[in-house]
Amino acid sequence: MAYVRGRDIKPNAIVRRHLTDDCVGADEIADDAVDFNHLAEDVIQEASGAIANAAVRTLNATPVTMIAAPGAGKMIVVHRVIWYLDYATAAFDAAAAGDTLVAKYTDGSGTAATAAIAGNTFGGASADTVAVAPGAAAIDAATGCVNAPLVAHINTGEWYSAAGGSALRWHAFYSVVTVPL
Repeated sequence: MAYVRGRDIKPNAIVRRHLTDDCVGADEIADDAVDFNHLAEDVIQEASGAIANAAVRTLNATPVTMIAAPGAGKMIVVHRVIWYLDYATAAFDAAAAGDTLVAKYTDGSGTAATAAIAGNTFGGASADTVAVAPGAAAIDAATGCVNAPLVAHINTGEWYSAAGGSALRWHAFYSVVTVPL
């Protein structure tokens, strides 16, 4: 799905008959010619990844980077993150309500960039599970979120004691904005 000024463009919505003769189309653009440096700031970007079971089990102590720091004077604004618990062998047996899964700026001590997902309902699931975390109202000193990476973190504790054998997949929708400081 493509986005323009925050709105969806449905597949096949733009066809050749809707374009003027001087319009640039797919035939004129080489693969990978349009990258982050060529996007307007208001374009919603997507990133996705997976966190292996061993890393999920230590997300409280060792957050995992989801999106790299955007550069000096820029900030990642998260619109939402979709978390997928890819259930494999056993539920995370020590996932408590306070062991919330959240995307944060910088590291585990950083400001929350998304709403938190309760550990006992998501981390303790015994089947494939999906959770959608909307972006959070982040209020922090600029040094805490400008040019900061986005990381996956579990607040309070870890999700296991003896069991837990699932990977965690994620899909983030975000914008990168220039902070006028």
